[in-house]
Amino acid sequence: MARELSSDPPSSLNPLCFSGTAMHPQVLLAVKLMLVVLLSGGLWRPLDGSAATLFADTPTWLRAFATLGWLHTLLVVTAATALLLNRFVRTAAVVLGLLTLGALATDVARFSPHLALGGILSVAAGLQPEGGRPWLVRTITSFSLLLISAALALTPGWLGGGVAGSWIHLGVAHVAAAGAASLFGDPFWTLFAWLLPTGGFAVAVALLVPGTRTAAAIVLAGGSLFTSFTIALPQAHALAITVGVAALTFIDWPKGPVVVLWPRACGVPMWVRIALDRYDFDGRLDWPLPPDPDAILEVTLERRHYVESRALAALLLRFPVFLVVAFATAWCSHVLLPVQVAPLAYVLAAAPLLTLVAMRRLKHAGRRIQRRVVGQGRT
Repeated sequence: MARELSSDPPSSLNPLCFSGTAMHPQVLLAVKLMLVVLLSGGLWRPLDGSAATLFADTPTWLRAFATLGWLHTLLVVTAATALLLNRFVRTAAVVLGLLTLGALATDVARFSPHLALGGILSVAAGLQPEGGRPWLVRTITSFSLLLISAALALTPGWLGGGVAGSWIHLGVAHVAAAGAASLFGDPFWTLFAWLLPTGGFAVAVALLVPGTRTAAAIVLAGGSLFTSFTIALPQAHALAITVGVAALTFIDWPKGPVVVLWPRACGVPMWVRIALDRYDFDGRLDWPLPPDPDAILEVTLERRHYVESRALAALLLRFPVFLVVAFATAWCSHVLLPVQVAPLAYVLAAAPLLTLVAMRRLKHAGRRIQRRVVGQGRT
């Protein structure tokens, strides 16, 4: 049975626990994943005071911030430790976000779009009021997506496909995009140039509509990773992963237990159920005995009922360890693999899940055919 949920700080210091803090669980998960992105981008490095003197009009407060030196590193380590251990999570998120934005403002060499987005979202997550929906971080994410879409649409030559088409000559086009361009010609770049801003605008609007929010978040995560197969630049790859992490804040997590009816013959291997039960550190999953061994997979959360493939998807989208493993696969591919090869890791990571779904569907189709044949034989 699921353990009782509480709004008090969790007694466990497990970094993979996300319930019971002053922050929404899905927002806390996104902020912890953002922390990995920020630390990988060098947020922990001490500030160099000379970096703020590159421009004569640098504000005085920025010059003072740049003199923090090793104190900046100490603040980052302290806030990161508190966040990972689920202590003072809102304060830690605001501190990490402000330190990130301050470091980027004082040192031009550190600046990167994904670090700026991570810093902004960390501050928004920390300032999000308790209770209700995480509307602040969601609004800022949608507004950022609208700004990016508008900036692309207003870029001279973008909608004509000339800017994207020049990536081949600059040597930054991904192999997959270059192959598609050689097959379809210039219309491929024109279609891509129109699809990116219009799709971004449509997704940004859909994210704010309750009925389409979850679907739009999945499209946003998948679409951001799709861009990794178009432009082979490390910063674009990192920004795509960061946008995918931000999409997690739009998935509504249940406040109560999740009831899972998992029959042995549902088509999904039992080791998946065992892993879900073992790594349910928040104690949200409730496993009552299924009434019929031949029943289908069912998931119930907050009066919403899912069956079969939708049940498995709803369960995995709200299971933190699965999302952490998916993020780790994407980020490790970004850090360790060449930028031309890294996006293929997403396909390899999704292959087992797609195989499970396909096996389950084939098994159910075989059972239906068998029942129909047996029924016709009896008649």
